[in-house]
Amino acid sequence: VSDPEEVARVVANFLQKKLGRKESEADLTAAVKAVGEKMKADRTKSRVTVYYLLAEQYKALDVFK
Repeated sequence: VSDPEEVARVVANFLQKKLGRKESEADLTAAVKAVGEKMKADRTKSRVTVYYLLAEQYKALDVFK
């Protein structure tokens, strides 16, 4: 995830709204970019996979039950 608009969208709509994260925007942006690095080899970068990895990182997978 390298497009700044997409990163901002994931931070606002998923991390802040869906997961209710209260960390600074800079910290959340760093988390999204770290997931992007982890998925570097995957050219598709599926949004579902990005969301899963972020939820896993914040131990919030129960949101999807």
